[in-house]
Amino acid sequence: MSIAGTKRYKSIQEIQSEPGFGAEQPANLTSYRELMGYYSFESEELSCCLLEKSGGLCHQKHKWGWVLQRTDGVVTIIGHTCAESNFGADSTLGRDITRANNEVARLQEDERLNELLSQRDERVIEIDAAVGKLKELLESVASIKQRLGPKASLVLERLASKGTGIVEVEGFTPATYNDKGEKLTNEVRFRIPIAKLGGIGICKRETVVSRIEDLSKLRNSYFSAIEKGRGAASTKARRALAATLSGQQQQLDWTKQLLEAGFHFLTNDFRPLCFMTKDRSDRFHIVRAAFELLGQNIGKDPAKSWVSRFDSDLCSRHGVKMIRVVYT
Repeated sequence: MSIAGTKRYKSIQEIQSEPGFGAEQPANLTSYRELMGYYSFESEELSCCLLEKSGGLCHQKHKWGWVLQRTDGVVTIIGHTCAESNFGADSTLGRDITRANNEVARLQEDERLNELLSQRDERVIEIDAAVGKLKELLESVASIKQRLGPKASLVLERLASKGTGIVEVEGFTPATYNDKGEKLTNEVRFRIPIAKLGGIGICKRETVVSRIEDLSKLRNSYFSAIEKGRGAASTKARRALAATLSGQQQQLDWTKQLLEAGFHFLTNDFRPLCFMTKDRSDRFHIVRAAFELLGQNIGKDPAKSWVSRFDSDLCSRHGVKMIRVVYT
């Protein structure tokens, strides 16, 4: 059953062409017969014809409001805020406006939902492409972890949990004593950041998996939606479905951010990770694997030399006697 007041007038001329329309015709509850529709303009405004207690017209400008018919057949207008503030929900006009507002909202939601469903094929292709890239990212991250080894993989996951990606070591100089055992200088120790790994959050596998799951649920919505989108479901269900499908662009934007973080992670220089383990064998393995990821194959001895030079340089630059591991 059609509900009165749901017709939209898109121009002033369309309102003026209604039989019985009269400019500057007062509207009040006593003379009200029924709602004919509503107007909603981008820039144009109409003067409200609400009859005030003083006997004059309101004349407040409105870009949207209601077109109504009086008992004498005259068609006039009233602004939306004036209608809401002057006619309570228990009045005839107030009840009609509430019903019309609800129906207009429902019709607009259905129109939006049908529009989204009509774009299903293109939008599903976008989702599939995004999921494919995320799965490739998962494989690439797993491959890097495998090549760097379990010790480096564990360190990466700890850094991801912290969320900073900062690789730190401890600069240390022991206390000094004279021949009598008296302390001459206190020991010195402080943290030294030696690298910041970009996109470290990608190492938390659940972050990427969660995004894949969300996109998969969104994809499924397009197919479970076919019957719902044809009026078989409740207004609440249609509204929820439209909201879900309307969120696709945001989902894709989040995916893009995740993929950008993934790019930064995959292009990191992972060599400084070797200073986050005491095990010398693990340390040299990490350096060699990191060099390979940079496109250079080196042997164990060049790896040892690189670690030694990096260590000596840190001691020199920070004025300490040794570099110690922060995480083991």
